[in-house]
Amino acid sequence: MRGFLLPDCVHLALARLEAAGHSAYLVGGSVRDTLMGRRPHDFDLCTSATPNQVKLALAGERFLDTGLRHGTVTLLPQDGGPIEITTSRVESSYSDARHPDGVRFVQDIRFDLSRRDFTVNAMAYSPTRGLVDPFDGRRDLRAGLLRCVGVPAKRFDEDALRILRGLRLAAETGFSIEADTAAAMRRKSRTRFQRAQPPPARPLYRPYPPAGTRRSVQCPARNRTNGRFRPAKLSSPLRRV
Repeated sequence: MRGFLLPDCVHLALARLEAAGHSAYLVGGSVRDTLMGRRPHDFDLCTSATPNQVKLALAGERFLDTGLRHGTVTLLPQDGGPIEITTSRVESSYSDARHPDGVRFVQDIRFDLSRRDFTVNAMAYSPTRGLVDPFDGRRDLRAGLLRCVGVPAKRFDEDALRILRGLRLAAETGFSIEADTAAAMRRKSRTRFQRAQPPPARPLYRPYPPAGTRRSVQCPARNRTNGRFRPAKLSSPLRRV
């Protein structure tokens, strides 16, 4: 597999964390979008380093303490957009159907990926280790299939807003929703949204009806122009790694 084309600021953050003795991976939507041939508009990293260790490894950089309880700091590079860096973790129960009651930091990236919503979002990439894909997310990307990691009902019990995120992703990409995942979406949406707090409004674009659901929501455009994805504006140079 060819290396990923990353902004210099992202590549340098990965390299400095690795040089300090920590594993570091690109995770989430940026991995998914790159494998789809789309240019990511933001970049998230996952690392074995704790927030304090991240700051030591990237000494001299500016940070926001955006979620220390959950192991997240946001790097503010001079030549690029914010980069969220989160310690690899596993999570406990979700009493409010939205946020974990507690987290435990772990060293193995595969444990972190196992807590994520959909297989296409549960991949990680390292310039030194390559692609980590324990749940066949790349296979589902090629098939155009949206499928939960593990048991769909459990994923939606943990965070009901995963239902909306799944519908949004299906609408943006035209992916089909796997049968068990779609059934759990319909069943859990009747009860779970009564407990979950909605996020800030995020406009959507719906070029495709999400297959596997009875109906979807018509939404305005966010990051597309004339039916084509609008490339993100990046101030940092790109480097293939």
